[in-house]
Amino acid sequence: MRVAILLCLLFIRNGEGLDLVQDTEASGYSMQVHQLHSEDGYILIMHRIPYGKDETKTGPVVRQKPPVLLMHGIMGSSADFVNQGPKSKFAFVVADAGFDVWLGNARGNPYSRAHSILDPDNSSADFFNFSWEEVAIYDVRAMVDYILGATSSPQIRYIGDAEGGTWFLILNILKPEYNKKFQMAQLLDPVGYTKYFPSEELKLVADMIEPLYTYAQELGIAEISSLNIQENVTEIRVTGQVALQSIVSYIASLGGYRSMGTSLKQLVHLAQNIRDQSFRSWNYGEKINKQIYGAKSPARYDLSQVTVYTVLYYRKNNIFVHENDVKEMALNIKNAIAIEINGTYSEIDFVDIARTTIE
Repeated sequence: MRVAILLCLLFIRNGEGLDLVQDTEASGYSMQVHQLHSEDGYILIMHRIPYGKDETKTGPVVRQKPPVLLMHGIMGSSADFVNQGPKSKFAFVVADAGFDVWLGNARGNPYSRAHSILDPDNSSADFFNFSWEEVAIYDVRAMVDYILGATSSPQIRYIGDAEGGTWFLILNILKPEYNKKFQMAQLLDPVGYTKYFPSEELKLVADMIEPLYTYAQELGIAEISSLNIQENVTEIRVTGQVALQSIVSYIASLGGYRSMGTSLKQLVHLAQNIRDQSFRSWNYGEKINKQIYGAKSPARYDLSQVTVYTVLYYRKNNIFVHENDVKEMALNIKNAIAIEINGTYSEIDFVDIARTTIE
């Protein structure tokens, strides 16, 4: 009975919060749903809040608003900024501050769990064979271009939460021409350097995940989310899923999040960087690294390639990001500053962040 209850908790797909349009309109805001395609075939959904609450009450104000893309973290979705997670209602705060708010959804979460060819259920290994770089150079890039086209704006602003900031940095490093498409960026608890990674407990978890990834590949497990267990799965497959999902749920709970779905490979990429105290590309192992990178070790991400004015926010009590790592990242970005946020992020902090963006 106890095992059955655990399986139900871990693997029943969570539908709460998926109807963001209804939730948003109930809060007095209007929301649009936009569908776009990445260059490599993923079908992505963006949610848009074009007006603040007072404007929707009296009718839209016809004027150009600065567009801003809000990007969730590795296990999140656009719902994080509306009705879930530690940054709940942030999208409303930014909309009320005078922005045209676009909420992105990276491949693999419930809103962007589709592809023009690949089936996420029947072709899981192929569909979920992606990490940071694919999300950055395909998904975020497609979203930026779509917003610029839809708004006819010359630039957008960007707010990234945790790995949402990582994807921004990687995009501008690997596709430096995109630097000119951003007016500025604000990264909340940005994940990158790990030299001073603060949690010894999570370091141990990081050491565990990569061997589990190899095991998961043998079992055909590539996705982390609230999955439905197929009736014909073997006992060993269920055991593997429970082990992986338990780790993911544990990590998510530490940050106050709920895993909305992504590739296991993304989490393993993070684990590699924590273990190796390095901010770099996916590590295939020495043999394949030599073929792909021309060296035994993966290529390091060169933050000096980022020229966008960037504000990196950090908290001293964050178990995922150390202030010294954030400060060092800011030093290596040509036009960046690091700002401490006292305590946990709150609506007051968000208002201050929105005002900073306006200025």
